[in-house]
Amino acid sequence: MNLSVDVEKNLSLSSCLKKFSTKELLNLGDKFFCESCGTKQVATRQMMIKQRPKLLLIHLKRFKMNWQTMQHSKLTYRIPYP
Repeated sequence: MNLSVDVEKNLSLSSCLKKFSTKELLNLGDKFFCESCGTKQVATRQMMIKQRPKLLLIHLKRFKMNWQTMQHSKLTYRIPYP
């Protein structure tokens, strides 16, 4: 199993994984499309691991887009892990 996780300054790997699995509100431009009624609805989305895999690969997203310069910059934050 592979997970791509955003990194932020002063966060540990555990904190990055917690942030990865927090609920996200889908509203405004990114509402959920309901196939039953054919309309867009306000909803929440949450990513969770249902059962522990034999092998877990964690990809740290270390590049961030700078919209002013239209270039990617590398995040060199230290990410502590157990």
